[in-house]
This record gives sequence, structure tokens and C-alpha cells, in this order.
Amino acid sequence: MVPCIEILIGTLKFTAATEVTIKKSWRTFTDTATIKLPKAIYYYDGNGILKPVEHLGNFIKVGDKVEIRLGYNRQLFTEFTGYVA
Repeated sequence: MVPCIEILIGTLKFTAATEVTIKKSWRTFTDTATIKLPKAIYYYDGNGILKPVEHLGNFIKVGDKVEIRLGYNRQLFTEFTGYVA
């Protein structure tokens, strides 16, 4: 079994994370997630050239939709849906 992850934040898609914590509680009626991404993140620009992301804050904004999918062998299940706070 191969563990898999897919994190969607706004229009961005991440397939790796340093750490993900999801807290679900019926007492507070809210779910929260904390995502820690690797320091070195790269993206393909419009010309297909791989470039490093210098400031992730330029790409992720408060209010962006977040979806975390976890699973094995590329069979993913949505474990969290929310927004960047």
C-alpha cells in the first residue's frame, strides 16, 4: 500500500506535505486543519519551465477554498473541506 495525499488550496494542487493535522469535533461544530508544506516548492510557469516558489503568500490568500484528500494507491477520499483563515 502506498500512502497518497492531495491538497487543493484555491487553484493550487500539492501532492506532498511535511505535516497535516485534521481536528474534527462535534462539540465545537467545526473542523480545523493545519498544513505544513516543504520549504522547497516548485511550479511550472505558463511556458512549462520549472521555477521555485519564493513567497507562498503570493499564491495563497485568506478565504481560498481548501480540500485535503488522503488515501492509498491513488484512491483518495476527502477528509477535510474548509477555507484559509
